Amino acid sequence: MIIFLTIFFIVSIFVVPTWDTNVKFFRSLNDMQYNAIVLDIYKIKKFRRPLSWTVVGFVQSYARVLGKGFHINTQTFIKKYNPTDKYLKVPTEWVYIFKENLPGSYQGSGEWFFRWRADIQLQLEAWLSIYSRCHNNIKTFDDRGFLTVYEIDNRAYTKYLYERKLQSEHRTN
Repeated sequence: MIIFLTIFFIVSIFVVPTWDTNVKFFRSLNDMQYNAIVLDIYKIKKFRRPLSWTVVGFVQSYARVLGKGFHINTQTFIKKYNPTDKYLKVPTEWVYIFKENLPGSYQGSGEWFFRWRADIQLQLEAWLSIYSRCHNNIKTFDDRGFLTVYEIDNRAYTKYLYERKLQSEHRTN
């Protein structure tokens, strides 16, 4: 049995493909998430109070936001929030939307997940266009050509929520 396992292990070393020797895989690693996204999230963490902001982006940015702010997946954001509503109903003071102008073309383990990335970015671009025509609280936080980060000042909505909470407490007393 030990001889069989030893032979199996030696054969698997030469037969089973590995990602660490795949040059195409390493070249496409940055396409999974731009390094600029990490830098912009760091800037947001540095200049905004903890838990006062939300990042709209792909799941790769979730771990960077965890414990300091909130995260909404891009697809969920597009489906859930109407750009023509009076308020953007995200209960934080600041919302940062990460728009990839050149969506990555990651190739490697799980690459099927990334094939709709360009379509999602087109939908996000349309959402942003409609939102900016209906509201004056959006500006560019960072623009690197391949990536644009938009900042929405959502304090009017958080103020509205606070006033509603005070009114409901006043009614119960």
